[in-house]
Amino acid sequence: MKKDKLGVLSVLIALFLLMATGYGLADEKELNRITNLPMDELTEEANRILEEKYPNENWEKYGFPEYVYVNESVETGYMIAVKQPGLIETVELESNEPD
Repeated sequence: MKKDKLGVLSVLIALFLLMATGYGLADEKELNRITNLPMDELTEEANRILEEKYPNENWEKYGFPEYVYVNESVETGYMIAVKQPGLIETVELESNEPD
């Protein structure tokens, strides 16, 4: 996975966790905790919250492409994106790759 795509995925999952925990401006400690989690722990927490919020969700109905299933974090990112597409719009991506 390219570094900038991994960064977007990390930000997406972190934003989801912040929203799910009711993050407020005064809660800098929680922000620091979440932004310093390694990807596997971010993914684990996001999956737990997705299961709580959408316990009987049939994720197969969204028809994710095959490459989504090569990595649990990617799959989690797609699950978040279909449930809260507005989060992806908040992530700015800079790339060194030519257009």
